[in-house]
Amino acid sequence: MVYTKEGKICVCLTLLTLIPLSSAWNSSDVQAIRKNGVLSSNYDRLVRPSKITNVSVALNLLTINYMDIKNQVLSTTGWLEASWEDYRLAWDVTKYPDITDVFADESEVWRPVFFIDNSVSDLNIISDSQLLYRITHTGEVEWEQPRMFTTHCRIDITYYPFDTQLCQIKLTSWGYSTDEIELHPTFSGIITEDLEPNGEWLLLQTSAKKNELIELGANGVITKHWEIVFTIVTQRRTSYYVTGILLPVFLLSYLNTLVFILPVESGEKIGFILTVLLSLAVLLTIITDKIPSTSIEVSILSVYLAITLCFSVVSCILSVFVMSVSFQETSKPLPRWAEKLAKSNIFPSAWLTKCSNCTMASRNKTSCNVQAFNENNDLDFKERSQTEKVDGDSQEPESSSLSWSEVSRKLDRLFFYMTFVLITLETIVFLVILMIGGSVNSQKLVNSL
Repeated sequence: MVYTKEGKICVCLTLLTLIPLSSAWNSSDVQAIRKNGVLSSNYDRLVRPSKITNVSVALNLLTINYMDIKNQVLSTTGWLEASWEDYRLAWDVTKYPDITDVFADESEVWRPVFFIDNSVSDLNIISDSQLLYRITHTGEVEWEQPRMFTTHCRIDITYYPFDTQLCQIKLTSWGYSTDEIELHPTFSGIITEDLEPNGEWLLLQTSAKKNELIELGANGVITKHWEIVFTIVTQRRTSYYVTGILLPVFLLSYLNTLVFILPVESGEKIGFILTVLLSLAVLLTIITDKIPSTSIEVSILSVYLAITLCFSVVSCILSVFVMSVSFQETSKPLPRWAEKLAKSNIFPSAWLTKCSNCTMASRNKTSCNVQAFNENNDLDFKERSQTEKVDGDSQEPESSSLSWSEVSRKLDRLFFYMTFVLITLETIVFLVILMIGGSVNSQKLVNSL
């Protein structure tokens, strides 16, 4: 068959009439859907869609702003995602195939009433007249509410600064009871895909669980409400605190021992130990200002500082005692404990200087070597001086060669070793308890979710 030019044009026009027009979004269709839905005279936004309306809630976390340890407050930023079915807002997709969803504001659709139960700054109902609700053709309503959450968080400072904190954001639908609305989390945890890292806190684990709240009315009627608890477990980053708090504390604690190395004659013992004492007191004040004023949990670091402060006070008292011993009158005899301490060889660096023994060939007896005052003195005067000294030493008691200053040096050495050993043991025990305890507590909190 041969088609003419006019015939071909007619065939093409016929085929075009058989092909449906391509789909295109039309505002008039959207207006029609809204008119039959949210703007319908039969729709009442104060009436919930069904006897028990199922509402799914999720939390998308964006940032952890700060955690105020002293005031026990956690500040975070994110948005809530809620969705529910409202069959009254559905439309026939075959009639409007090009419209997948429409929008409405909170004055046009029914919505659950939410508020943050443990908020410390805003207990108002979560709402925003500027936000739009997305409605699909199946009648599903989606609501996303950005918000800054400032909530109370019970801070456990036992292992500060190696601590791990468990904080919660409690979302409650107090306007509807459990017989009217079924509230449940969309996911088992918090969405953290868009979370920005925090310089102080590391996010370890999250969870989302449903709890039932019971309210007892004045007439004795019990009302139950659903609550979604979003839990956040964070661990403190310790690099700053190790160099800014722990290291200065350790160094100051060992300065307590150095006061016993200073000689009494320097006149700086009391001034030195008082400076260390005041430094520890200031450091204790700074750390105390950063932790909450509570007696429920006691910080191990505060206990360590208190013990170190007591060591500093004891060191100050011992330094005063050593100085009082050193400046005793030389004519005053030494008590028995002082003689025993001065004669002891427990501390090698504090041994008393003794005369070395030598053998006199001519006399066949032991005597002390004494330096000659004058190299030009004759031998007879030198021998006579040695003989008089030996006779005097044999008649005087042995304690006459000991002095109060030598006893004070022995005491300094004794107190130095004692404080050094005690502070070292205290520091090691403190670090072991702090680090191991913090790690165990962190694992315990993560496993509790």
